[in-house]
Amino acid sequence: MDIEAFGIGKIQNTGDSAKLLRKSAEADDVRHLELEGRNRELRHNMVELEQLNPFYLLFHQAPVGYLALDNIGLIHEVNETFCRMVDQERNQLIGRSFSECATDVERGVFLARYRALFRNPVGQNLELFIRRAHGPAFYAHLQGAKISAPPACWQVGNRSLLLLAVADLTERKRAEEKLRLAATVFEASADSIMVTDARGVIKAVNGVFTKVTGYEPQEVIGGNPRILKSGRMPAEHYAHVWRTLTEAGYWEGEIWNRRKNGKVYQEWLTITAVCDSEGQTIEYVAIFSDITRRRLSTEEINYQAHYDSLTRLPNRNLLLERLGQAIQQNKRGLRKFALLFIGLDRFKSINDTLGHVAGDRLLQETAQRLLGCVRISDTVARQVSDEFAILLRDMEQSTDAAQVAVKILGALAQPFDLDSQSAHVSANIGITLFPDDGQESAQLFRNADLAMYRAKEAGRNTFQFFEPAMTEAAQARRALEADFRHALECKDEFTLFLQPIVDLRNHRVNGFEVLSRWRRRQEEWTPPDRFIPLAEESGLIHEFSQWMLTEACRWLAMLKTEASHLHLAVNLSGRQIPDRLSLDWLNSILAGHRLSPDDLMLEITEGVLLADSLATRAWLAEARQRGFKISLDDFGTGYSSLAYLKSFPLDRIKIDKSFVRDIESQTPDKALVRAILALAVELGLEVIAEGVETNSQLLLLREMGCPYGQGYGIARPMPAQGAIEWIRNFSQ
Repeated sequence: MDIEAFGIGKIQNTGDSAKLLRKSAEADDVRHLELEGRNRELRHNMVELEQLNPFYLLFHQAPVGYLALDNIGLIHEVNETFCRMVDQERNQLIGRSFSECATDVERGVFLARYRALFRNPVGQNLELFIRRAHGPAFYAHLQGAKISAPPACWQVGNRSLLLLAVADLTERKRAEEKLRLAATVFEASADSIMVTDARGVIKAVNGVFTKVTGYEPQEVIGGNPRILKSGRMPAEHYAHVWRTLTEAGYWEGEIWNRRKNGKVYQEWLTITAVCDSEGQTIEYVAIFSDITRRRLSTEEINYQAHYDSLTRLPNRNLLLERLGQAIQQNKRGLRKFALLFIGLDRFKSINDTLGHVAGDRLLQETAQRLLGCVRISDTVARQVSDEFAILLRDMEQSTDAAQVAVKILGALAQPFDLDSQSAHVSANIGITLFPDDGQESAQLFRNADLAMYRAKEAGRNTFQFFEPAMTEAAQARRALEADFRHALECKDEFTLFLQPIVDLRNHRVNGFEVLSRWRRRQEEWTPPDRFIPLAEESGLIHEFSQWMLTEACRWLAMLKTEASHLHLAVNLSGRQIPDRLSLDWLNSILAGHRLSPDDLMLEITEGVLLADSLATRAWLAEARQRGFKISLDDFGTGYSSLAYLKSFPLDRIKIDKSFVRDIESQTPDKALVRAILALAVELGLEVIAEGVETNSQLLLLREMGCPYGQGYGIARPMPAQGAIEWIRNFSQ
């Protein structure tokens, strides 16, 4: 019983102990919590105390960015200024490496220098680009300082930290760039620059200033711009300049100044007042450029625009201006004036034979002779090449213009002495009158040109007054040219005609002369003497001749099937020789039809030889060398024909029909034909008599020893397709 009772009691005592232990533990927990609370309160108070520390306040309230970095560059603390710089929160930065704040390009630079910066930050500076979370990177200056005893609140113990100050240099860099750019512009400017203070005392000048004025900077800085005064400008002008500067803050204009060496020059000057924030003038900036050469250049350009550089006469532009002035003046009055166009003949020939220098001298001399034929109030102008114009002011009557034209023709008829060689030219003059013929410049120009063209057609070395019928003729000519161009495009309006050339000795066909015909618009035949000159003047002769030569070779190939000895004589224009007709091209056409060069007789006129240029001689020589035969057409009509026989490579001459016409009568023509035949025999030349109209002429020519004949008395020109049948009938 006692034992059980004892046991029971023991158990009861153990339960009480457990309760006591639990109570004790609870009390300990309460005390521990109280201690923790007191410790937190103590730490909070310590932080607050530390936050009141000047260093802590400086760190967080500084206007520059501050960071605390450890020895490997990890961020332990950062202030709000830097957070704003990089557009990030504080908790986004703490614990990261500062190198992540640098741009990719600059990161390596920072890591390479950081260890040295951490060990000894004194005197070490670093500049690099820092990137923002949003927006462009900025250029920053970094400067470090060692912290041996960091604040306890940073919880880094006794480890040393690097206090890194970060300053945004963006604005400073912009300012520096502006200053650098301004300095660059100041010195690199092509203009002279001078800066003065508000009183006009010179503060700075650039290098161009020295080049223009001759003054070194030390000679003018501290002085007054009056050192440059030329004395040419009145005092009122300078007063006006300063009055304008005071009122408007700006002035520009031309001014005369004087260099250090005393020479006066003209400049374009711009003066600008520089004001402070309160609107008070603190400086003046003067920019000027020497316009002396520019003014001379402008005058030269103006001269070139209105005068001919070779003859020093007014050009077409100035003539038009003066013509317009004359029209306006005379519209209010009753006085007339005349416009003369003057074209020289044979100028190209002189240019080619004597050279361009001689040609230029001839034009200069022509200008002087024309000036000697008019009054000082009149205008003599050179238009183009060998064409001149004269404006005769205030005429009493139209005969005044005729008298001047006669005087000009006489003056130009006198020989020109060019490098000890005598040269002759003649002139064609067209005259139009105001207001009778027109009242507009363009109309008067057209009229004078038409009249000059008519003077050329009338036999040259003469003058013609404009007549309304000339306009109609010009319109007809333009229509003819338009139709000719159309015909060249379609090619079906042109036809080749062939006229036989017969051997008078054996009554055998020797060949044919190629002639062209144009059925204009398929209506009427237009003779060659109308469209060939048109083709030459319009520049279409080359295209037409290519067609004619191609067709001629095609027909010759067919004719040779009837008589292998036949050849064709083809007329060449002077406009084709020597530049436009390629002998290589002609050879290729012949080869395409299995023909050779000696199957063609190339006929040239005296006009081709009149040029007598080296190029013409070279072309004819090469043609002969390649096997082509050369014939001189219309022999005897020119005044230099005998010289041609000696000077040029010829195979045949054609006696002009004007000598054959009266050969049956006892006229000088009969003697001339005999003389030509005898001369040809001595020179080894073949001869063809053109214009054989009658059988008696044919017999007489045969008796005189003329080997070949051509004319209506033998056969008329016939379409090429009819020539084969004609050969067959003639041979029978």
